[in-house]
Amino acid sequence: MVEINLPLKNANKKLLKPYSIRTHYYPISVDQINSLLNYHNNLRLSKGLNKQDKQIILELEKKIDKSLRSFKNAIVKITGSCALDYIREPTNKQMIENLKTKLKILYKQKPRSIMVNKAQGKKLSEIQNSILNCFVRASVDTLKVSTGKQALKLLLNSRKVYKTLFDYKEKYETDKRIQRFQASQMTRNEKEKKKEKKLEVEIYEEEEEHIEFYKEKEKETKKEHKIFLVVKKWIKIDPMLEFRAFVKNNNLTAVTQRHPEVYFPQLENFTKDISREIRSFFTTNLQNLDFLSNIKDYIFDFFIYQKSMFDEIKITILGIDSFNKQKSPGLFDWELDHDVLFGKAKYQFRFRMKNLPKPFDMLSDEWTKNIENKLILESIYGNLTRNIIFVILLILFIILFVCFILGVF
Repeated sequence: MVEINLPLKNANKKLLKPYSIRTHYYPISVDQINSLLNYHNNLRLSKGLNKQDKQIILELEKKIDKSLRSFKNAIVKITGSCALDYIREPTNKQMIENLKTKLKILYKQKPRSIMVNKAQGKKLSEIQNSILNCFVRASVDTLKVSTGKQALKLLLNSRKVYKTLFDYKEKYETDKRIQRFQASQMTRNEKEKKKEKKLEVEIYEEEEEHIEFYKEKEKETKKEHKIFLVVKKWIKIDPMLEFRAFVKNNNLTAVTQRHPEVYFPQLENFTKDISREIRSFFTTNLQNLDFLSNIKDYIFDFFIYQKSMFDEIKITILGIDSFNKQKSPGLFDWELDHDVLFGKAKYQFRFRMKNLPKPFDMLSDEWTKNIENKLILESIYGNLTRNIIFVILLILFIILFVCFILGVF
């Protein structure tokens, strides 16, 4: 099913199943949240976990493994948050290896395309954009996990996931206190009315029903799960073909590329087709769904794919989220493009039409130094070493073959 960060019933989520990636949802209880938060805090303080927290985390790991037996590979996240911040830490070994692999492929295709230190001006901008493209693709690949242990390692080391869990816990406890206060106020008010008006026994019984009603509501709140562990089947997606769409008053107002920092030269050839297809998809499949019509305002992420140039363009929804300024507007700006995003101006489709002047400004200083001083050299000389060894072996083979023909051996 589609990953939806809105309060929708399962029946409504299933209506989007034809346009989504297979996804499993596991509700996270407050006890599980506490264990995950404890793990993160203890990791930071270099402390161990107690037996209860270890057991709870082990149960979560088993749930993820259960999904992975069906999916083989997956992206695992908490509702609304993935571990991208941890993946993009300059010390993340898996990310470094994946980026190195991407750079080697790039160097093999275009040897001069990663020579950062030998370029200036426009050429430097092009090279940095190519490397930034590799960085984005490596980040996506690093999100892929094949075991529950790998998945939890990502989640438990992510500050963003920690903040999402912490904020949810704070909200849950605040709501709980408010409900208790409301219940006590209701009881107090009813008792005061009883004294003032000398209510009869029947009305007092009604008061008891009020108390029981609020007790039941509190019990329901304890059972409610508004945050989930999301296990989504891994599908190889080209970041160039990922987009974000904005819907206001049940009308599609804007679409932007999902990775706004990267210029994808090939994208220019398909923008008109993509814009036409997404508008048609929205009108045909989403606009008339009652539950989305009632929400009216939301954001949805999607990707497109086409098996061959002769096949139709297909659209798959990655997730649906609330329409708010905390979400990235991509190539739009919540303030400057207010009229477009809020449907007061004409619909727009935006994609980056040229390189950023300095694409490496999108990376941390540590990543920039690591790429320029280490990873590029390893990619170049790693390939050169392999090529030299291949040439030497080829020469030796030719010598042996010639010797064999001439009867030397």
